Amino acid sequence: MEWRKVCMYILAQLVGGTTAGGSILAVIDKPIAVGPVGDYTIWHALLAEFIFTFMLVFVVNNCAVSKRNNPLNDANQFYALAIGFVIVAGGYAIGAVSGAAFNP
Repeated sequence: MEWRKVCMYILAQLVGGTTAGGSILAVIDKPIAVGPVGDYTIWHALLAEFIFTFMLVFVVNNCAVSKRNNPLNDANQFYALAIGFVIVAGGYAIGAVSGAAFNP
């Protein structure tokens, strides 16, 4: 990937995150605490988020984006179900650790 595209991607992520945070602040009118829950440390939360974000990206890349698993003549329509199950599983598994804020 070209460095110009990398920089644009980083800029888009920062603008999107800032916009989302501002939108939530405007709707709820108070900041939302994001971080470890209970007795967990930041390292527990970071590890849990890394593992389930990896799993989410892995499933998306193998289901929805893959041309081998999703040929034009036999379109796979179950990718949304697989992605949804990963998000639900991650929410139940690490919701009590970090709040389950996956960000690929």
